[in-house]
Amino acid sequence: MHGISRGLGLDVAAGAAECGPCMPEDAAGLMEVGTLSVLLDSPAGYGVALIDPGAVSGLIEWQTLGRLRASPPAPRPATETDAAMVADCLDRILSAQQSMVELTPAPHPPSGFRFATRLAEPREVALHLADGVHDHWRIDLHLGPGGQRAGRLHFILPREVSVDRIEPDRTWGPRMESLVLGTEVRLVAELARLTLSAEKLRELTVGQKLTLPVRAISTVRIVGPSGIVIGKGRLGQSAGRKALRIEAPPDEAFVAARHAEGEA
Repeated sequence: MHGISRGLGLDVAAGAAECGPCMPEDAAGLMEVGTLSVLLDSPAGYGVALIDPGAVSGLIEWQTLGRLRASPPAPRPATETDAAMVADCLDRILSAQQSMVELTPAPHPPSGFRFATRLAEPREVALHLADGVHDHWRIDLHLGPGGQRAGRLHFILPREVSVDRIEPDRTWGPRMESLVLGTEVRLVAELARLTLSAEKLRELTVGQKLTLPVRAISTVRIVGPSGIVIGKGRLGQSAGRKALRIEAPPDEAFVAARHAEGEA
């Protein structure tokens, strides 16, 4: 979420995440048509990132169109251009992982991975990875407002080398909490939404006014990542500037009664 949202401004929510053992020769079975396969280099050796067609198309569309299409395009073979456009995003994800790993108690899992090159053939994956069991991380993603595009990331990384048990670092918890709470989250104050026909949209001209409902001033929605409404507020002013006062959520029974009274 940090690597994609902060770097591209694209809303993303992580879904299910799993980790399990994987042999290098098993990685080829994860590659469907349109999967972008990337070799990762690090001081700990090579790893591989597999980005499925849904995630690739979402990242490319956002960078080229500034939006996601209503439906994903038909899968096509990944290209060098796709790899180049995804490289910075992938490195931001891996950089965030490295920063968090450095705060974990020793021994640290392998980190420091960065984009190296695109792998054109599935067999290249097994050729580059060391012979032996690797950790296979699978992360489901929901891209765009409301999670309109589903995607998936696979990371196949060298397995952590076991060492003698080390006394746990009791400062890890507070440091990790500080890192998470210090992460920036983009909020949007949504005043109102209007629905217009395609014909009315084409007729819009400079200087034309769109009438908002009166209740919009007192029902501003505060929207967080992935379109989640986290609160409501009221539009006003403070020190001569536009401001938004966060209000306590109204009682649901009161809201239902008020709506019923208005309809009557």
